[in-house]
Amino acid sequence: MALCLINDIYIIPLLMEYPISQLRKIHDLSEPFIRDLGKMIRKLEPRRYNTLLLAGDICRDLYLIESGMLACFDVEGNKRYCTWIMTPGDFVTAVDSFNNKVVSTETIIALEKSRVWALARQNFEELTEKYLEFRDIRQILTDIYHIQSRVLDAKRKRHPEEFFDYLVENYPLIAKKAPVTILASFMGISRPKLYEILKIARASGRCKISNTFTVNSFTILIFNHLQSIFVLFSHPLCRFVVQFFHYKNQPNDKAFHPADSRFSCSPTQPSWLVNPLRKRQPRC
Repeated sequence: MALCLINDIYIIPLLMEYPISQLRKIHDLSEPFIRDLGKMIRKLEPRRYNTLLLAGDICRDLYLIESGMLACFDVEGNKRYCTWIMTPGDFVTAVDSFNNKVVSTETIIALEKSRVWALARQNFEELTEKYLEFRDIRQILTDIYHIQSRVLDAKRKRHPEEFFDYLVENYPLIAKKAPVTILASFMGISRPKLYEILKIARASGRCKISNTFTVNSFTILIFNHLQSIFVLFSHPLCRFVVQFFHYKNQPNDKAFHPADSRFSCSPTQPSWLVNPLRKRQPRC
């Protein structure tokens, strides 16, 4: 009995110390709630560009980011764009699909190697029904989501320089670490425009971009221009060089299935559909 008590009260909170600490910032937690949460929550570690949710699926999990960065992509017409970027401490899900059990139009991917905690919708509803403190936490998280959405929508309508300054001040990890292409899509501007903003920001010392981020973005920019030049030539070697470096700097085609914490291509969709950042035509 003593061993069971130790397992229930001490070991489980120790293993999930991060999610407990984040929830306690919002509301006090009872020991029965912590025990039940420990039996339901799952730790996942997606690698860079692994997929947590594919468009066309129903979102069945709420995620809490402990480390890394996630992004969500939606499609309007033939245009694919980034709707949000989330960092450690953020709670993440496809809201409409998760709440209403409908097919999601969004795709959620990890922009870098991450550690997230996942809670299935069924467990989410059970905890809401059973514990008053989690009911309050759910309402507070919903209010935060709506407030952040309204603020970001308003900031996007301002000049891009002002929006970037807002991100540097309030979301420094996004401004400093998010890939250029995805950050430009999130801000609703072109990539050349974002390069201009970053150049000014670096010159003024307002934003220090990580080395990996700068090198990868610069490499992609160079070979995008080379591709436009080499298209004038038909030599196979030119095409091979461009394609090699182009695909080397693109996300992989691996999908992430959180239900069993394994990484593989989707069994129901072609691998070229998995990647939200690269649309490849299927072979006849």
